[in-house]
Amino acid sequence: MPSSEREIMSPDLFKHYVAGRNQARFRTGESTYTSDPSLPGFKVFKWQNPDLPFLYEDRFADNPERPGNFGGFEINRANSEKREMLTFYNYSGGLTEEGLKVGEIEIYDNVLQSFLEEHVEEVRFGKNVRFTIEDKVGTWVYEGKGNTEYYGWVDDESITLNGSEVYKLRGTGLVFVPGF
Repeated sequence: MPSSEREIMSPDLFKHYVAGRNQARFRTGESTYTSDPSLPGFKVFKWQNPDLPFLYEDRFADNPERPGNFGGFEINRANSEKREMLTFYNYSGGLTEEGLKVGEIEIYDNVLQSFLEEHVEEVRFGKNVRFTIEDKVGTWVYEGKGNTEYYGWVDDESITLNGSEVYKLRGTGLVFVPGF
């Protein structure tokens, strides 16, 4: 039975996953992403946890000819010779027509990153969450609707500005670790 409370991975793998997302630093100007030679058009970030035996990877693509849209995937691997895959999270999203009027920098670099950084342990892990930021532009509401499933987890994420939806994302996570 789907639930937003079922544990989706071991505590040490979850700790690593959260740390990897924190290390990624999506903000413009602080980006640690480089061109991915194995996937033309994608940027990649890799981080090896010094305290745990795992490797985090995030790859994403966007296109200036279709502003606002992006897609990508995160992988957590065992940091061993085999580099076996432990989790896989596929995500895609974009700005609505209203969001394109507000702009990518305002929504992605300022608002979305604030929500993701402040709530990194709660968002995009199949949980139901809601957070609000008030600023000079107005009231921003981040809402994540998720569930855990037998195979992993699903997320639908949105941001509204003063009641108008400006951004949406859908994600699906898979867990390859026995018992989760």
